Amino acid sequence: MTPRDSTATRVGIALAVIAGGLIAYATLTPGPPPVDRSLYGPVCVICDGTPGVDLIANIVLFVPLGLGLAISGVRSSRAITAMIALSIAIELLQYRFIQGRDANVVDVVTNTIGGAVGVVAGQHWRALVMPDARASRVLGAIAGAGLLATIWTTAWALTPSLPNPPWFSIRSAGSPLQPSGRVIAASVAGEPLTSDSVHNAESIRAGLLRGAPVVARTIVSSNTDQSTHLLQVVDGAIDDVVVLSRAKADATFSIRNHGRAARLREVAVRLPGVFRAIGEDTVEITGRIRDGSLVIGARRRVDIREAVLRLTPRLGWALLVPTTRVGTESVIAGALWLGVLVFPFAYWSARAARLSGDRLRWAVARLLVVVGCFAAPSFLLPIGDSLWWEWAVGILTIGAAEAIVASSLGRREPQGQRGRSSFDAS
Repeated sequence: MTPRDSTATRVGIALAVIAGGLIAYATLTPGPPPVDRSLYGPVCVICDGTPGVDLIANIVLFVPLGLGLAISGVRSSRAITAMIALSIAIELLQYRFIQGRDANVVDVVTNTIGGAVGVVAGQHWRALVMPDARASRVLGAIAGAGLLATIWTTAWALTPSLPNPPWFSIRSAGSPLQPSGRVIAASVAGEPLTSDSVHNAESIRAGLLRGAPVVARTIVSSNTDQSTHLLQVVDGAIDDVVVLSRAKADATFSIRNHGRAARLREVAVRLPGVFRAIGEDTVEITGRIRDGSLVIGARRRVDIREAVLRLTPRLGWALLVPTTRVGTESVIAGALWLGVLVFPFAYWSARAARLSGDRLRWAVARLLVVVGCFAAPSFLLPIGDSLWWEWAVGILTIGAAEAIVASSLGRREPQGQRGRSSFDAS
């Protein structure tokens, strides 16, 4: 075993151990209490949960484990068998012992798919990290197409997707708010909500898409530990259409989008501190869509506030992971998301440009991909223009990848090896 192979084995073992620990933490810790489905009517189809997120997470979760096992030298058949056994064991433990976890045969399948993807990547890691000119061109083209597909899919997922009527009101005028308080008045697109049924839903639907407001005027408790919906309109499957909520001291607004329709997480705009030290008082909360953004406002006496969440593809992470602690407006989360998406294309296109000597063509390709990611979506979809720092993240990621490639080619690859296929070497 060469020193390089020995190092790869140690790295693979370390990656597999870390991945196994993350899997154990993600799957064997207690989840939220199970929902009492007796609270819902027989028309309820999916009253809780985000199976779309679960599907993606179960695939992604096992990729690092398969990658680590393959790099460490475990044969592919043994690695996949081990991951199938691990997944079955996890589901059995969840079924018998772990509160708030749902055992599911589909999880075993998706975990295995993710593990198999990791194994294949691990078997060809040298070809992926140090591809020759031909392989770099192929990988760069695939990564560029994948990046554009991900960005455009995310942009589409953030656009409104309001279901057809009938709609129903769960929180409307007269609804009590625990531990104290009540909804004084509620309206959606100018239509008052005074009963369980939402009248003129077709007109309301059109109004919401035009930017008409959702308004709830409430008397609320001074207890900042309280979280409750102030206004809630649902469809026939008891799934949210529009919601104004109190989340402890903050106010939030969400409206059904294509991501939520695909059973991903809701993306909501948050207005911090609205209910802090409020006492028993009347507050008016308003939410709407405006110029490709979610907008929430609050009025209490002379105190008027507003928060705007511009809907851009940087929010793709918010469709997949909870935003309670991070907040959808987090620049760090958005920057990390975009950087991770852009880097594979930036890296392989930089290698292709340097190894093939065709730098002008790849520079044009990078320019077109950047414009396609950060400018084009807002022209064709009802989302907001990309923020300046989103452009900066994309450009800096490309620059960083270029520097890494320049350094690796200058120091690690002898000239005689650059023409040989990395796929053949693997």
